[in-house]
Amino acid sequence: MTYSQERNKKMHSLLYKQRVLLEHTGKSSVFISNDSHKYYTNLLEYIEGDLERNIYTIPVLRKAIKTDSYEHLLKVVQFFSSNTSCLFDVKYCYELENMEYEDIQADEYTNYILYGTEPVTANGSEIEDFNPKYLSFYCIINMD
Repeated sequence: MTYSQERNKKMHSLLYKQRVLLEHTGKSSVFISNDSHKYYTNLLEYIEGDLERNIYTIPVLRKAIKTDSYEHLLKVVQFFSSNTSCLFDVKYCYELENMEYEDIQADEYTNYILYGTEPVTANGSEIEDFNPKYLSFYCIINMD
């Protein structure tokens, strides 16, 4: 069996488990209402349609979830990166010039969002000419 076939088999299994989890926890979850359930299933369908994709940036997540709402996007990411789901590993970053990224710790990202405290990089360096529009995150499929 090739790597791609093995990955596809593993991904199908992973997505099946996520669908079962969504159905079981969706009824009692604070994240999922009857109206928002579609965003969660949209994401799973998108992932199933592109099994080779491993990284999900904000624009890709918006397309996959089929929403322009940042709130809906964050709730879906929060659910699928929770200890219950573990589908995503979330990585926080700051975009530099030339499409390069500097890693940011999760608490640095959160402190900026909640308190406006400018983040430092993962190695503790200040970000020169910080601009919040370049503060971001992306999700990686957790295959473990």
